[in-house]
Amino acid sequence: MTYDWPAITTDEELGALRQNAEVWAAGIAAICQRHGLLGEPRLFDVGSFVLYGVGDRVIKLFGPWEIAHFHTERRVLGLLTGRLTTPSPELVVADIADGWGYVVMT
Repeated sequence: MTYDWPAITTDEELGALRQNAEVWAAGIAAICQRHGLLGEPRLFDVGSFVLYGVGDRVIKLFGPWEIAHFHTERRVLGLLTGRLTTPSPELVVADIADGWGYVVMT
């Protein structure tokens, strides 16, 4: 499976490419295929991370230089999933692909 992530290493470089859907298309398609996510991926223009909506799921990407953030997000979502009485994102899957972390959540 080819993810074909861009060769960037800083938040500044990410900021310049974050909203360029062509840059992320191959990687997002590979994640969708790997996890059976159905629907047309939609790039969200919010926050400082790359976020995609696919069907009723959200994919959040973490570059290799942000991998500590990925591990924190994965742990927190995992701890909270199914335990809150208020609607909140729930962890579906968290993984690392070619050095890039990602979480899929509700």
